[in-house]
Amino acid sequence: MLDLGTGSGVLALAALRLGAADVEAVDYDPEALRNAEENARLNGVTAGLTIRQADLASDSLTPADIVVANLTSALLQREASRIAELVRPDGTLIVSGILDHELDDVLAAFAAGLQVTDTRREGEWRAARLTASRPA
Repeated sequence: MLDLGTGSGVLALAALRLGAADVEAVDYDPEALRNAEENARLNGVTAGLTIRQADLASDSLTPADIVVANLTSALLQREASRIAELVRPDGTLIVSGILDHELDDVLAAFAAGLQVTDTRREGEWRAARLTASRPA
């Protein structure tokens, strides 16, 4: 799994607890990385987790079967093609951190590479699951 914009690391830690073998958690913000490392330590997580600083737009990232991206809608839209490339064939992307009125624009940005399979709402916030059905 690849956790883009890991923040506190909660999604990466949950993925490991739910059985993910390897999780790479990346963020651009050094403070977020310190928080993720501290949360991993507090939860006794050492195996299978890599936490590192990376710039989504320019740094090398390894594609994954599952990619989660809890980012601003502006960043999701701007980097949609890059994010889609990080989802392995037949993999899943989960995007979140999207305000209700931004959802259509975010999903349109991913339309060329991924298919929307589900959306969820909590208050004014939205999330979507997209799948990649393309050859390797």
